[in-house]
Amino acid sequence: MNKNPKHRLRLTRRPKGFKEVPLYPILPSSERAQSLRYDLLIAMVPLLLLSVYHYGFRPITLTLVSVMAMTGLDFAVNKLFKKEYRFDISPIVSGVLIALFLPASAPLWLPLITAIFATAIKTGCDKLRFSLSSVALSLLLSFLLFPGIMNAIPEAGRTLHPFAISLKSFRAIPASPLEKVLTGFLPDTTTFETFFGLNSARIGEISGFLIAVGFIYLLIRKTVKPVLPLTFIITVGVFAYLNPSLEAASDVVALDGALYNVFGSNTFLSAVFLMSEPKRAPKTFISAVFCGAFGGIVTMLLRGRIPLFLTALIAVILIDVLSPIVNRFIKPSPFGGNIAPQKEEK
Repeated sequence: MNKNPKHRLRLTRRPKGFKEVPLYPILPSSERAQSLRYDLLIAMVPLLLLSVYHYGFRPITLTLVSVMAMTGLDFAVNKLFKKEYRFDISPIVSGVLIALFLPASAPLWLPLITAIFATAIKTGCDKLRFSLSSVALSLLLSFLLFPGIMNAIPEAGRTLHPFAISLKSFRAIPASPLEKVLTGFLPDTTTFETFFGLNSARIGEISGFLIAVGFIYLLIRKTVKPVLPLTFIITVGVFAYLNPSLEAASDVVALDGALYNVFGSNTFLSAVFLMSEPKRAPKTFISAVFCGAFGGIVTMLLRGRIPLFLTALIAVILIDVLSPIVNRFIKPSPFGGNIAPQKEEK
């Protein structure tokens, strides 16, 4: 025994075979990560099928171009940096995501350009060891370069040529339902039609109902954590309800305005599919609520000031930037709590 044990402390002795649990959750293994991405693909398929019903097979063509571009560029980057290439479904998921944010009338070269942006951003982030949504940032760049093309949404029910490089003769809707709401007028499309996909929209924005079905599937499969996207969506809805832009804003009209803000643009699509990457997600419940509420407020503050398509994308990017900062200050507690030091007995 020590002669002077008064100022000596020791931790409880660890049992044989004890393994220290890391402070942050362990990222999924490669097999688990692949399974998560397969679930994302399954959740996105119904949106593609409904867009085919509205516009013919051109959405499938755009998706194939995007997927082939992302896969080919991923292979080229691995060869350029002399890395061993292993098949990964991640570029396929990114390619489908890019296509979902495009209008069905987009030229076939647009998903290729967007895929180049996404690959360059992902490569740069990997080199800097920084996690950022390459899909969101690449779509933002594509919109800034080609706003007319990204905003040209054809009428629902108009079959588009699946293999034409560029479509020049089609009738685009003058304004989306949410754009009319933001100007203070009720659109011709009802919230029921907007939610169930009976109106004109971009490929992935076409049905809030199918996005919700995909979200429920991802929750059942434990592919995504619900706190961040739900907080984001609820914040957008509550903010829109409390600050209605519609004239004669009764409670019913204000509720309609909130529903248009949630389901009438890419808000719901961004929340479910762009905030689902575990590597970028906040680590604790409190940090997820904080980041989701922050993103929702930013989205609503930007609406009416910048193009509608960009608001949710900017929120996603800002959440990615904010998340590691918040994780430094709000850390998860180790399971079972910290081991209290004990004084050594005499």
